[in-house]
Amino acid sequence: MIQSARFSLRESPRSVNHGRGWTEGHAHRWLRAHGLRAPQPFRTPNQLRFRQADPSEFETFTTLTEDLPTGVQLLDAE
Repeated sequence: MIQSARFSLRESPRSVNHGRGWTEGHAHRWLRAHGLRAPQPFRTPNQLRFRQADPSEFETFTTLTEDLPTGVQLLDAE
């Protein structure tokens, strides 16, 4: 479980995005250190996106960045 002063995720986030400045290896280590899966990332020009769940299963998404390292975003969904 990932916790911060502003949020607590009881389930795994739906996706974890790492921005510029993060290497794939560094991102994989961060994910594993926080109990998350580290699959092959989906690459965009600005991010490495590590999907934790299939996004087609959800309708709304929330991006969480507070209290996370620079460049890391968690996507939660309903």
